[in-house]
Amino acid sequence: MSKTLDEKMIKNQAIMRVPNTNTSNEFAALRKMAKEENQSDLPGLDAPVPFACECSDEDCHQRIMMKPTTYEKIHKNSKSFIIRPGHEVPDIEEITQSHVEYIVVRKFKEPSQKAGKLSKTNLHNA
Repeated sequence: MSKTLDEKMIKNQAIMRVPNTNTSNEFAALRKMAKEENQSDLPGLDAPVPFACECSDEDCHQRIMMKPTTYEKIHKNSKSFIIRPGHEVPDIEEITQSHVEYIVVRKFKEPSQKAGKLSKTNLHNA
């Protein structure tokens, strides 16, 4: 693959992560409030919720059911992304974990500049 295409795919993944991070942050805030009010046993605060596949395909709309705390642990490493099995691109990432519903990949490098919009790629992860 070309360096330009690789960079586009890496940027796409960073953009695809944004809504997932927002979801994760909301659940973390709810867990914090519940703990402050001594209600840390509220059901559903860490139930699996749908997260978007964070693959490089700008047209991918697949979801991954995952607990928010699991999502948070995976993303402590900024180069880690959750994607559906079969959506990995070996030229830009390596698989670090495999699960039935998802795999975790780690980027070989991060986007060189702030990612702002999705780029067209030749990937089709239907």
